[in-house]
Amino acid sequence: MGLLNPIYNSTLGFQTIISTELPERADGKDVLVIAANASNLEFQFRNGVQDEKVRANERLLNFPISGGNKGNLAYAVTHVRNWKLMIENRITSALITEGDVDWDPRIRDQLSNFATAAANLTNFNSNAGHPLDYRPSVDSSAGSGKNPTISPYGNDWDILWLGNCGSEGEVYYPYPDETAPPYQNEFEFIGSQLGATPFGDHDRLPKERIVTTVRNALCTYAYAVSLRGAIKLASLSHEMDDTMDRWMSNKCASGIIKCVSPWPQLLCSSRGISDVVDDDGEDKDQKEALCERTLQYSIRVNAENVMEGKGIDEWIGNWD
Repeated sequence: MGLLNPIYNSTLGFQTIISTELPERADGKDVLVIAANASNLEFQFRNGVQDEKVRANERLLNFPISGGNKGNLAYAVTHVRNWKLMIENRITSALITEGDVDWDPRIRDQLSNFATAAANLTNFNSNAGHPLDYRPSVDSSAGSGKNPTISPYGNDWDILWLGNCGSEGEVYYPYPDETAPPYQNEFEFIGSQLGATPFGDHDRLPKERIVTTVRNALCTYAYAVSLRGAIKLASLSHEMDDTMDRWMSNKCASGIIKCVSPWPQLLCSSRGISDVVDDDGEDKDQKEALCERTLQYSIRVNAENVMEGKGIDEWIGNWD
């Protein structure tokens, strides 16, 4: 497997995995710890910033805080702190997730396929033609140019936007993935300006994902940052004039930040997974599924099955 071996470690080929959640949401951390143990993943847990605890010297002067956006400001400051932590500690790469992140138990295999495609995309000469003119094998060598590959995901990226709620791009590269959801299970945030299937049904074949350079994306369920990316993001953060995901998306679109994203997304939010009954008496599970419907199998739903060594035929899935 060569360069893809690091993806099978406890941090998925990144130097660390950071999860942030508000201190009062300890219950969410407990669930994530169980899911991480089931997947043999090692998380670094950091408290998110509470609205009233944003320090004066951390305030983003251009950030819109009218209309109840103080929570968005605190969220942005939390991520700025994570970027600065990377810089101070020379962390070469970090996967940064929300506290309710969810993934498929086969995440390492999924990321191995994505890594090859992402490395090929970032090494791709756009003058050679559109990547969709051919469909390469996932076995094609990643990072085969003159420069040595120092990351299993390639060298030339600032952000890998692995957990989003909608993404579209300029240049895109399809790759085979048996775990890719059927079209009806794709998830895109309905309130955005993105289409429900950003690339159209005809561009993504069944059992296939697309990796793209990001032109427009939303939500930060999970994203990886290189040290180079952290330096750029932190140095530009004083300019942040929109919610963090939209600001980050704009920087990606401008080319200032080099961003790569899979579609459909590989990590999701678990907010729609619950056996809790709403105040109106409705079972939340009966409501429209959110991002987790793109996962064939949720680690949060199947943590016990995985830890008990049950085979995939005994896992609880969203489709056959």
